[in-house]
Amino acid sequence: MSFRSFASKTLILIFCASSALASKNKEMVIGVADYQAKEKGIVDIYSDFIEKVLGNHAYKAKFIQAPFKRILFEMNSGVIDGNALRSRAIENEAKNIVRVPESLFFFSLFKMSKSKIDRKESNKGKHVAVVLGDKAATAEAHAAQLADARDIEHLVKLIDNDRVDFGIVSASNVQNLIALSKNLHIEKVGKPRHLYMYLNEKHRHLAIPLAKTMKKLKAEGVLRKIFEKHGFGDVYDLTASP
Repeated sequence: MSFRSFASKTLILIFCASSALASKNKEMVIGVADYQAKEKGIVDIYSDFIEKVLGNHAYKAKFIQAPFKRILFEMNSGVIDGNALRSRAIENEAKNIVRVPESLFFFSLFKMSKSKIDRKESNKGKHVAVVLGDKAATAEAHAAQLADARDIEHLVKLIDNDRVDFGIVSASNVQNLIALSKNLHIEKVGKPRHLYMYLNEKHRHLAIPLAKTMKKLKAEGVLRKIFEKHGFGDVYDLTASP
């Protein structure tokens, strides 16, 4: 073997080894909205699951917490790579994002009030609290005068202090909502909806592969085990079953 041939093969091996090492260290920055982080267990569950999903594609997940509007802006502009637990409503606000087409969770909308709730009552003229960034709740509160709450705890305080007529909030498990809302009346509004993972447009090529991995891991019981690990096994079938 000539020196030139040996050197060429050595450089190829070094390049391949470097590429393999780099692929193991690829980082995907995923945003977590402040108000989502207040929901006990939910962020921990999906963070664990997203880590496993990305790990199957040689990515390491890094989660950052920030206000929803900042998360959406930075994902849309490519500063961060993605955001999970989002409804399709955000597609109307950001054009440089792509949905991973496999549902992570279901969520429901709930109306909360100090008085008994009348499902047929119109929102028109009412003062309604919604958590800032909760697009599904905001859409449900159409025709109302909105009051932005920082998180669910703040929303409950607005209701308790008679600052609003009622609140509308999306939540993945009603047990957590009841614990936070003390003695308020709670009524489910509409049908359960899906939450997805979204990526910046530059990762469009990953959307289908990640969706397939999510579906595979769910079928293998991985997500159910994560629910059980965090003490939510009893609500898995209500929030995340395929």
